Amino acid sequence: MLKKSLLKNIKHFTFILFFCKIFAEQIFYWKIDTKDKIIFLTFDDGPDRVFTYKVLDILDEYNIKATFFVLGELVKYNPEVIKEIVKKGHTLGNHTYYHKNYYQLQKKYSLQTCKKLLEEDILSTEKEVKKVNENLKIKYLRMPHGFYRKWMDEIVKKFDYRIVNWSFGCDWQDIPEEIMLKKYCEALQPGAIFLFHDGGTYKYRNKTINVLKKFIVYCLQNNYRFDKIENWIK
Repeated sequence: MLKKSLLKNIKHFTFILFFCKIFAEQIFYWKIDTKDKIIFLTFDDGPDRVFTYKVLDILDEYNIKATFFVLGELVKYNPEVIKEIVKKGHTLGNHTYYHKNYYQLQKKYSLQTCKKLLEEDILSTEKEVKKVNENLKIKYLRMPHGFYRKWMDEIVKKFDYRIVNWSFGCDWQDIPEEIMLKKYCEALQPGAIFLFHDGGTYKYRNKTINVLKKFIVYCLQNNYRFDKIENWIK
């Protein structure tokens, strides 16, 4: 009887360890698993000397913290913007150095070459961020165009990163502002990660700023609150 009980406990313990291991090794996120009315704002393709500051002003107005996925080549030329992002308590993420299209690169080069390019991309961006503040530790990666394949996990683990994609975003589309806002509002759900841009194509950014503010108001009116990614993805 004792032997059977012991065997049952061992099996149960092994089962728990197995699922703990799966959870601990989760690399890729596109939303947060929660039923609470909590959502997350993220911004790509900065830092920018004009629009990043406009985004920061809006976030300040509503006391919201967000994650900025920055490009290394722009960090190099806009260190003061990075300082302001960090000073205001926001999180920095790595968006690679040149915003290469890894979907196309994977067609052209071997996986080993792609891994090497990605590692160089990540490291180069980290080096630029460290020049601004040597104490900053980046924890999250967002690949250009949201591209993800399992071969990336090896590189991501090496840097102790997690890949954070998004639940919804459309501010790069050439659509009327009111339609864009409607799309964001319709995508509202607990745990959603929303993508906006503070850099990139300038002709769309004023629209982004307008939609962002109206979207925040809509979320608050519907009793949603905003949180930092790092409070949920360790």
